[in-house]
Amino acid sequence: MKCRQCNQVLKEDDKFCKKCGTKVKSEFNNIEETDREDNKKENIKNNEDIKNKVVKETKVLKTNNKKKVAIVTGITAVILVIIMFFSIRYYQNEKYYAGLLEEANAFMTKAQYEEAIDIYKTYLQDRSDESVSDKLKEAEINSLVRLGDQRVEEGKYAEALVKYEEALEKAYDETVENKKQSLQTLQLIENTFEYELTHIQLGNYNKPYLLKEEIEFIVNNHPVDEHLKNIIQDGYINQFLDLVQEYIDANQYIPALHILDIVLHIDVNNNKAKDLLNTLNTMPYYSEERLEAALYRNPYRDRDVIKYDDLMHNTSIDLRMTPQEILDLYGDPNSIESLDEEDAKIFDYDFATLHIHTFYDVNMNATQQLSSVNILDSKLKGPREVMLGDSLYSVIDKFPMASFSNYYGDHVISWGRETGNAKMGNLYLDNNNKVEELIYVEEHGYDVVRFKIEDGIVSGIHYFTIVH
Repeated sequence: MKCRQCNQVLKEDDKFCKKCGTKVKSEFNNIEETDREDNKKENIKNNEDIKNKVVKETKVLKTNNKKKVAIVTGITAVILVIIMFFSIRYYQNEKYYAGLLEEANAFMTKAQYEEAIDIYKTYLQDRSDESVSDKLKEAEINSLVRLGDQRVEEGKYAEALVKYEEALEKAYDETVENKKQSLQTLQLIENTFEYELTHIQLGNYNKPYLLKEEIEFIVNNHPVDEHLKNIIQDGYINQFLDLVQEYIDANQYIPALHILDIVLHIDVNNNKAKDLLNTLNTMPYYSEERLEAALYRNPYRDRDVIKYDDLMHNTSIDLRMTPQEILDLYGDPNSIESLDEEDAKIFDYDFATLHIHTFYDVNMNATQQLSSVNILDSKLKGPREVMLGDSLYSVIDKFPMASFSNYYGDHVISWGRETGNAKMGNLYLDNNNKVEELIYVEEHGYDVVRFKIEDGIVSGIHYFTIVH
């Protein structure tokens, strides 16, 4: 390339001629300028394109953003509505369930357990709550126990026992356990009465006579509600007395008397039994059939008519006490009367008259001892616990006939062993053929018991041992 002024040879990168200084306008520079211009235009175009694209994209973005905002806003609104809905629903539910618990607890306070149970169950259908489950169990237990108590009052003891057992299956409670055990005892008592009632209806009076002892044994060995025991006992005694009335109405006095004796043995103060006994006192006391029946059911029939131990240990005042023992035990008597016999004396007390005699042992050593007692106080027990005021046949019950014999004369009935009259009894009648005295004699004739009878009632008790 050459300078256009001086034709000086130029280099491609020369911008000015080194010889004349003219600015070089070479093809290269023209091309570069052209390129620069083109680039500039292209850049401008590109910039415009970019700008247009940016504007377009911005518009699109703005449009999209508006859509997104609208969507987000919509979603947010929906979420808020949902939250508000469930919040309101939750609040309403909580209020509803809180109301259920409040209502159920109010029923519990009023002891309306069945209503409380229904509400607690409704509560627990939709949610789990241990405290509410415990309240439900408490309500169910209280309901079962109350039902059991109601069945007891109705006399439905088997049903009551089932209720108590169901309550104990849910949770152990000492009070409920005691009720259950007491009820089981009551069932034993009821079964015993029912069994003995069957004996009575069949005419077997011996075993029921010991009914009182059987009941006492059950009560002493098992826990029992005394009130309920009395309810059962009174119920069966009333059944016994209804039977007595049936027998009286049918003029069957002997079984009526047997049952009355059983009742009075259980409940000596039963007024209805006493009234019925007064009715029976109009019948003859010397009835052989009646005496035979008394022997048949007598709890002592396998024992001796009388034994010395009956006088020594089974009385309020025992024989063979020394005078000093008597004075130490009872104090000074009202009076002391000396008898003609050797050192024999009578100690006179308000409650009894005591005879002192001299006894000799095998070596002929003499000692003074109580040999005879005449009871005057109705609170004292004579032989085999017979007391003043007891009925004639309560005496016959306790001092049985070893073997029934027959009548001796118009005014004496005697019985004893077939081998003789030892261990015998004599029943003496007055002119109206009513019993006025019973005398029982021990095997060797040494020990004797005498009961004075007035209108079928024991009015005197005298027992003694013969000096020997």
